[in-house]
Amino acid sequence: MDKNERGRLPELSMIGCLCLAPEKLPARIFEALRPEDFGDAALRHLFEAGRALWLESKALDAVTLLNRAGESYEGLIREAMAATPTAANWREYAEIVRDNAQLREIQSVALRMLEAGDAEQARRSLAEAQGLLAENRRGRHITLGDALIAFMARLEEIEKKKPDFLDWGLDYMTDTLDTELGDFVVIGGYPSAGKTLLALQLAAHIATKHRLGFFSLETRERKLTARLMSHRSGVPLRSIKHGDLTGPDYRKLMNTAQQLYELPFTIEECAGDTVEEIRAKTLAGRYQVIFVDYLQLVNEKGGSRYEIVTETSRKLHTLAQELGVLVVALAQLQRPDKGPKDGKPVPPGMSSLKESGQIEQDADAILLLYPENPTVKDSDRILKVGKNKEGEAIKPCTLEFRGATQTFVERFPERPKPKPRDQSKRPGRDSGQVELPL
Repeated sequence: MDKNERGRLPELSMIGCLCLAPEKLPARIFEALRPEDFGDAALRHLFEAGRALWLESKALDAVTLLNRAGESYEGLIREAMAATPTAANWREYAEIVRDNAQLREIQSVALRMLEAGDAEQARRSLAEAQGLLAENRRGRHITLGDALIAFMARLEEIEKKKPDFLDWGLDYMTDTLDTELGDFVVIGGYPSAGKTLLALQLAAHIATKHRLGFFSLETRERKLTARLMSHRSGVPLRSIKHGDLTGPDYRKLMNTAQQLYELPFTIEECAGDTVEEIRAKTLAGRYQVIFVDYLQLVNEKGGSRYEIVTETSRKLHTLAQELGVLVVALAQLQRPDKGPKDGKPVPPGMSSLKESGQIEQDADAILLLYPENPTVKDSDRILKVGKNKEGEAIKPCTLEFRGATQTFVERFPERPKPKPRDQSKRPGRDSGQVELPL
């Protein structure tokens, strides 16, 4: 069997699956594949004919497909059914068809790269090829009909299995934000408010289920690791930094290191990186979630700080959507204004995000972190949802700050309104004070 025939066989089998499929299977097949995934023009025509029948709520089998496609396709439909041992393996066949379609696109881009007239053209082709390698590149060009097919297929899946939204390890965020891979979330805070510490705690929890990259543009790996180990072990950070450890301290650190060792958590020291370089490293690391610490330090081109930060925000938002990666970007807030009557700092809002209003537009969710009492060094912190594109706004929560062990403890003046999904087994649902379950 030659190369072309090997590529044609899974496409034949997908047509065979449509002819042999149980009643509800076509919805899943049409959600998984699109006509342009078929390299063989005749098989593409049969796929389009089958999809048209399904959209019209008409019966779909070998007879109706032949009637819609035309008598000249009888031999091809017979060949497709003969090439399909069972419709039960449709997922595997569909994956092969998608992979072959992706390979054709990459080969086309590679050919353009070879024929590029200058380095800039070659770089653009390379960036396009990197994007094609991302698992969730598909769906950038989707008709309402395709969207409705996907919607109905998802409804059927949701009935069987409830959506698996991201568990942040922090009730306030998990219960409020229906976060999914592909979202762009911003955590804004004043300098030294604890953005990096909060991000490390969230990241360590998320890494128990997702492959995670922590892109640090400011803090070296050794400092990040020391802070995380202090939090997880309960050994004071000062004791770790000064080597002033007791026997029990050392044993705690060893046990914590063993617990964290296998986590798919990578720290990327990337001072001076552009979004394109972060994108390339995300693809190379196969990360599902990335943290960027912090947005205003990303090295993008632009004539002013406003233009640079605006471009950075847009590109990070695009990266999240194109690669299907959750992007969590930390961001600096402007210094707070003071109230005209009492002179006290005014709590920040989304407009407090420093140097660009584009961040406010791009983000799916924005959280604001700031001291409860700015005049006290180790004051508790307030964590407030500033934007929640697909959810409700709720009252802020307080994070008790325990600086010695680099720990935030979650406290609610009022519990978040529970979501209509089963969270009863998650820790801390019945108490007013919950330590982050990292």
